[in-house]
Amino acid sequence: MSTQLEHANLCVSDIDGMIKFLQTALPDFIIRHDETDTDGDRWIHIGNDKTYIALNNSTQLFTN
Repeated sequence: MSTQLEHANLCVSDIDGMIKFLQTALPDFIIRHDETDTDGDRWIHIGNDKTYIALNNSTQLFTN
């Protein structure tokens, strides 16, 4: 039995930079959805027919 990941959610500070990285590392990934909410938060789904990664812009730095 193999492991399969349907999707993952990530908060990032640079969505466009992450898109560039993911499309370089995973060339079959395309932007499936790109939206900016009324409050200015941007989120995208990037992936292929079997899996995707949801990216949300984070304006807050997280520390331990």
